[in-house]
Parts: sequence; structure tokens; C-alpha cells
Amino acid sequence: MSARAERESEELSAMAAAPVAPASAAAIASAPAPAPVRITLPDLDMKYNGRNGQKWVTLAQRTLKAAYLGKHLTEAPPMEDAYAMDIWDSEEALIMNWMIKNMEEEQKDDYLLVNIVRDLWKEINKSCAEVHKYFRVYDLREQERKLKQGSMSISSYSAKLKAIWRELDLLFPAGDRDHPSYIREVTYRTIQFLMGLNPEYEVLRSQLLHRERFPTLEEAISELQGAESRKTISTKGSGTTTSTTVVHLAKKEGQSNSNSSAAQTTAPQQPKASPKEGNTSDLICGYCRKPGHIKKECRKLAWKEEQVRKGTWNPGQHKKAYLASEGEETQPSGKKEEDADLQKILQMQSEVNKLL
Repeated sequence: MSARAERESEELSAMAAAPVAPASAAAIASAPAPAPVRITLPDLDMKYNGRNGQKWVTLAQRTLKAAYLGKHLTEAPPMEDAYAMDIWDSEEALIMNWMIKNMEEEQKDDYLLVNIVRDLWKEINKSCAEVHKYFRVYDLREQERKLKQGSMSISSYSAKLKAIWRELDLLFPAGDRDHPSYIREVTYRTIQFLMGLNPEYEVLRSQLLHRERFPTLEEAISELQGAESRKTISTKGSGTTTSTTVVHLAKKEGQSNSNSSAAQTTAPQQPKASPKEGNTSDLICGYCRKPGHIKKECRKLAWKEEQVRKGTWNPGQHKKAYLASEGEETQPSGKKEEDADLQKILQMQSEVNKLL
């Protein structure tokens, strides 16, 4: 090692061995204090109303612990450190305002004048005393008994039941999972879930109840969700065909209606048939009283008017002349038949006379 390297090594060793002088109290006092961290607490999913104390307490405690403020619920403030005490007071005010904000209006007045979070927490926990706890258990059991699937899906129905059971577990924490009471409660919840299903799942429900090994709640939910999915796919398939057919028929009917409407709109209206063009069997002449024509078209009246204009009109003579001019066409059909019968009779009488 060279002389220069030895000298540098000695200097470094001397610097490391030299004691560091402590900072003076005045320097510490003059140092700027770090700014407190600003914290924002989210609103809870429910507001405290005096009857949901256990659930509200659980949600509030979980939120404060997530923000590293859970110590304010049970610990005393750090009285020996002024700076830490300032931060503590700031956090206390933040938590107090947050708690009051998450209460119903009728509950705020009871806790508005409390200034310490720990005291407020004790007051709220008193509302969750045994008498209130058993009342809440009764209320939850009543909700559990009345809850039916109805229009809900299997997932929504099971989620509502699980929410009730979670709150029951908060009021009465579960013990040993191998204990008979716990096993009995789990079995009861599976049966309660099956009881609330719609009648369309009766076959699958009966199969689950008659199994040699009784299924767990999650197993029952899983099988019913599978049956619900298969039913939904089947319903969508048939519904698509039906809806397509209905739409096709509706379009066809709409086109038919539009075509008929267009035809009625664009087609010219046919003029009403005159009595001469239409059926004349119901017409009766007002002059000669014969069917088949009207007075305006009566040939007898026209013949009479022609004779009157010529000045040769004679009612007695002209009637015979008119009938002769009309011939058999003007004679009634009954009269023609009578004349034919009379001719046959006269012919037969003639032949009899020849034989005699």
C-alpha cells in the first residue's frame, strides 16, 4: 500500500470515530412541524337509527380501522406530547362529525354534545344491550321466515338470506364449527333456503331433501343456479322463435291492412247502381202496378202519352190495342199458364167428340 493510500485510510477512520454533537433544544424548537395528513372517511351504507346498532357499530369500526383511526375507539389521548395531542384532537373532531353525519335525524340530538369519540362509542354500544339484541334477533328471524323467492333470481334470493344470517352471526358469534348447535343451525339455514323457493323448483327441492348426505347451503345454491340457467336458456330459445313468429305475423297483417287501406284510399268509389242496372225484382210501377220497373220507365204510360199527343186516345179501345201490341210479353205468367191449360182442355174435348 502506498503512503497516500495509508494516509486516506487513517483520515477516514478518524472521521468515523469522531463523536457527533447533539442538536440543541433551540434548533429542535425552531424546526417546522410536519403538516397533519388530511383524511376523508366514506359514508356508511346505513344510518344509525337506534335499532340497527350492532350492524352500524361493525361497519363504523371496520371503516375507522381501515383509515388507521381505530385507536380512538378504545385508547386514551397522548397527553405527554403536545404535537401528537394536536393531531389527536384533529382526528377526534373528524371522527365525531363523521359519526353524527351517519345517524338519523332523531338520533343526532342525543350525541351531538359528546366531544370524545371513546365516550360516544360507549353510548352507542349501550344501545346494543341484551334487550335490544334479542329484539333484533326476533326481527331478523321474522324476516327470514317471511322471505320468499318470488320474482328474484336464485342469486338475489340467497344474497338476501345471507345478509340476514350475517347480522345474526354478529349478534351471536358462531362457536366451534364441530359443535352440534352450529351444525344444526347450518342445516336449518339450508332448509329455510329451500322452503322459500318458487314451486317451479319443487322436483329439484325434493331431490335435495331426500339425498343420503344432506347438501350444504352452497351446494344447494349451486345446483339451483344451474337449473335456473338451463331454464333461462330454454325459455330464451322458445321465446325467440315465438317472438319471431309473432313479429312476422304482425308485419304481414300490417302490410295487409296497409294495402287494403291504400286500396280503399286510392280506388275510385263505384257509383251506386241504379234500379235499372241492379236487381229490379223489388221494384213496382206506380202507374200500372206491375213489378220490374218504375213509373218513369213504364211502357204503358209512355204508349198512353203517345196516343194523347196524337189525339186518338180512347180508354176502352186503346186498352185492348195496347194489350195486343204488347202480346204475351205483357201478360202475367199466371195468365199464360191458365191459357195453356185451357187450350189443352179444349183439344182433349175435341178429340173425345171425334171418337163419339
